[in-house]
Amino acid sequence: MESSRTHLSSANYRIFDHGGAVGDIDGDGDIDIVLTELKDELTCWLNEGTGKMRKSRCGSVNAFAIELADMDDDGDLDIVHAGHEFEGSSPTGIAYNNGRGQFRLGKRLPQIRGWGTIPELSLWDLDQDGDVDIVLSRAGKLYVATGAQVIENNGDGTFASQFFPIIEAPKGFRAQHEGNEWNNFITKIMFSDVDRDGDDDIVFDGGGYGRNQRLIRGASLRNEGDMSFTHIAHGDRGNPVKILRDSLFPSDDPAVAATPKVATGKARETKASKAFQSFLNGQLPLTVDPSKFDLLDQPVAFSRSGASVLGFQNPRFQGNGGAYDMLVEWGGHTFAVSVCVDYFDEFNFTGTRIRFNGPYGFGGIGALSRFATNGCNLTGRGAIGAWEVDDAAAQIGLKQFLEDLQENGRPFIGLQPGLSLDERIQLLDTFR
Repeated sequence: MESSRTHLSSANYRIFDHGGAVGDIDGDGDIDIVLTELKDELTCWLNEGTGKMRKSRCGSVNAFAIELADMDDDGDLDIVHAGHEFEGSSPTGIAYNNGRGQFRLGKRLPQIRGWGTIPELSLWDLDQDGDVDIVLSRAGKLYVATGAQVIENNGDGTFASQFFPIIEAPKGFRAQHEGNEWNNFITKIMFSDVDRDGDDDIVFDGGGYGRNQRLIRGASLRNEGDMSFTHIAHGDRGNPVKILRDSLFPSDDPAVAATPKVATGKARETKASKAFQSFLNGQLPLTVDPSKFDLLDQPVAFSRSGASVLGFQNPRFQGNGGAYDMLVEWGGHTFAVSVCVDYFDEFNFTGTRIRFNGPYGFGGIGALSRFATNGCNLTGRGAIGAWEVDDAAAQIGLKQFLEDLQENGRPFIGLQPGLSLDERIQLLDTFR
């Protein structure tokens, strides 16, 4: 039951945060909440034992990621914290608990020069010596490249560090914005004995939209023992991690149902992708700035055409119609595609079409507009859907792309930028 309006001591609470953790920080036997607040402080919600939470300012730490653990073996939970070392976050380290749920900066942890962006960290006893070790996700400025730092807790207040570059940008590369082609970061760090040799390995879930995603998502640092690790990419021999589609896990919860169920991963080369590449000879897709799009943490790979959807922008929905633009990589080119959506109530059918009268059309490839012979709700004539094309479109792969788009059209509505959960549920109910 939603209870934040009735169980929090501060009504209408709003926060700009980037991380949080839960645990009994005041030693009274119930679970409290700690949130980072990006104005040099920690906000704690202390559980009064009945599920009612009392707000407290509990430390002067500016962090993007935190975890709770007893780091000094005194019986209470301390905070390991990290953030953007390039941009004024508190130095990566440990803030110690005074036993009453107040935290003070204490121990600085080793840094890695040039890799000062830290979006995530996790804690685990990797060497099975009874204390907690630390793993940090690190990236360069503007999320250029990524790597993992493993910090061994020696148990005496000292720490040993080693760093594993996972993806490195070309020497001399300088990004101008976060929407760069080498944007990569590890979004989640997990631990499991994936190779069943008796010790726990480090498993990554990947973010960003740069190259070589399989080096992050589903990849692992295999624990060789004695705090020695080997990076194994997803799909490589020795890495048994499987990635399953969200659609395998259905739910009746409307919030879960509003989460798009789309296939993610690396697009594969298909006959359609080869046909489209051949068609592009003599064509020039419209070049766009990726930073103008709301980019996905993981591209959506199309199975029939071999294209990948990278992000979205400019959603407009009204009544039973809508339109948006999406960023696509296909045939070695990255370009924009204008899309429109119609819900046909009499057929209980949501149709998703490419439209050629928008700002982008299909990558600005005018030769494809000959296929656009139908209308679309908000945009008038000049659109085409998978169920409307003839065999000529299949010869260049366009029909296969449209089939992929139609299959993912409804979930894509839930990926549009700037939508609240309520708006997402409402739209997905409209385009059912």
